[in-house]
Amino acid sequence: MKIRFLPGLLLVFLLTACTISRPLNLHGLKNAPFEDPVLRPDYDLYGLRIDIIRQTHDESETDSTSTTEDDPYHQLGFDLGNGLFFDYNSNLGLRIDRLLAVEPGKSYTLREIFNVPKGRGNTYAFEAGEFCRNSHIPPKDGADYCYSIEEEGHRITMGNRRGPVFYIERRDTALVYSGRPAKDKQIREIVTAGEDRYEIPQKRKSAFSLDENGINLNNWYLIKASDDGRKLEIYAGRRGKQRLLYTLERTENTLLVYNRKKYGMLIRLQDNRLDLVRNDKVVCRYELVEKENRRNLN
Repeated sequence: MKIRFLPGLLLVFLLTACTISRPLNLHGLKNAPFEDPVLRPDYDLYGLRIDIIRQTHDESETDSTSTTEDDPYHQLGFDLGNGLFFDYNSNLGLRIDRLLAVEPGKSYTLREIFNVPKGRGNTYAFEAGEFCRNSHIPPKDGADYCYSIEEEGHRITMGNRRGPVFYIERRDTALVYSGRPAKDKQIREIVTAGEDRYEIPQKRKSAFSLDENGINLNNWYLIKASDDGRKLEIYAGRRGKQRLLYTLERTENTLLVYNRKKYGMLIRLQDNRLDLVRNDKVVCRYELVEKENRRNLN
């Protein structure tokens, strides 16, 4: 079964796609400590992320050929701290809203500029009870789509003109997702199994935990901080059989993600703006701006 995410929110920059053609210069880097890693069941309604690890699958085109496609994002997942989010489909990335320190529940407008020299991109409007996207900067008349967001107690329902698309509910010992019954009847949930330990009943022998060794993500990945807290390291494999995949370092206003050969990406943060940099050029920019004219967004 394929899990569909909100259309139009799949413009992300993979670590491999944004690999700098030369190693990152880490000489003299004045890195700053990260916040302590956490493991909290959470959700991401909008899917605006920068990928670090993106799962893929093969799609058959003919009997002899196939193409590799990205697995979709899922709204359900874990907050790992420091902007990191690991979703139900095992995609690991950095949330744009967390990197920009957007206050939960705040109304704001976000520009996603994927052609920086020409200023082309999308405009997203986030308001209490509604989320809209317009594929122009500045926005033109008529949004591409809008979604309603209703909060009632511990339940959030996201819908469109046809009705509810999915809901997420926080219960005493579980975070539960349910899609539109007509298309997706399966319920997905993250269940508390102890202190800093969680399971996903729909996944066989799932195990997620946080302890002195780091964050164990279902024995697929392990994320741990260096002794001085100035590096986060992402490993593949079980404990004892680990292979380093990526390292994260940060300074006062930059975040670096790189592999064992020091190839990777640089994220620069400054005054409500996030720049994704490759070969000393900004290849994508996110900006928090004043609220746009609502007539242009919906």
